[in-house]
Amino acid sequence: MPLNHKEWVPRVPRIWTPGNDRISTRDSHPSLKNSRLSYHAHMRIVLAGLLVFTAFLAQTNTDSLLLPHPVHLFGTVVDPVGNPIQGAWFAHANQRDGKAESDSNGLFTFETNAPYIVIEKAGYRSQRIQTSGFHDSQIKLQPFNDQFPKCGDTTSLVAVNDRVTEGLFFRKIPDIDSDKPNPGIDTITRKFTLNTSGKKYEILLGVGPMWAGLLPSNELVWKSTKFEEVAYGNEMGEIVDARGTLPDGNRWRNLGAFETSISYEDVPLAVAVIFDKLLDSACWKPMQLEPASTP
Repeated sequence: MPLNHKEWVPRVPRIWTPGNDRISTRDSHPSLKNSRLSYHAHMRIVLAGLLVFTAFLAQTNTDSLLLPHPVHLFGTVVDPVGNPIQGAWFAHANQRDGKAESDSNGLFTFETNAPYIVIEKAGYRSQRIQTSGFHDSQIKLQPFNDQFPKCGDTTSLVAVNDRVTEGLFFRKIPDIDSDKPNPGIDTITRKFTLNTSGKKYEILLGVGPMWAGLLPSNELVWKSTKFEEVAYGNEMGEIVDARGTLPDGNRWRNLGAFETSISYEDVPLAVAVIFDKLLDSACWKPMQLEPASTP
């Protein structure tokens, strides 16, 4: 039975399932119910296969960037005055062993063959370091006290679709068009486009339990000649804003939170400046918890 996407109202970051609230004779028949479940199960298997194949292609592209031999990294993560930072996370590490996270004393130790790693902690500016030639070191993270903007009235804002009630929202930016939402099995995406000089450039917004967009790809981080990132804390954990410059001068940016992200890749500087107007307008609308009922 075809999915009725018009009835689908995603609530980020809760897990949702596409469905139809109207009950029909077909829906109520036991044999057809089983058929419908089989369809959903089949589509989940297909989606999982596509994700595995995509991951394989991405891994193939990044293999050439890996170090020929792994290196052992160890040291401490501290704040500007030397206090240890616990729970700093070493992202994009392609970790081989050890725990890629600092302990209560700020200590870390692990093995990696990644050319670069990024040390992240909510409330601090992330730091990218080159692993080749790295020795016992004290890594200082600079505090970042800005809070990610919270949304007020979202009536005039745009999100992954027109009915979402929580998550990332954005202002409408002149020259940037928004496509219709594209519902999937466990995700929903929406593209924002800019047409300039006869070429079309895209921003991709994605939401859902199968959407893993919190961080940019290893390939982007490892290939970039310039990189910067900040990690905000919020009710759901972190909102990470990362951006970089590729060897040819083109730009990329990824703004991600739990089960949602918006990003653009490999665009000229002039396009990135316009796209950043959309991403810079982002605000977060938290989940509205229902008050506990009183007996």
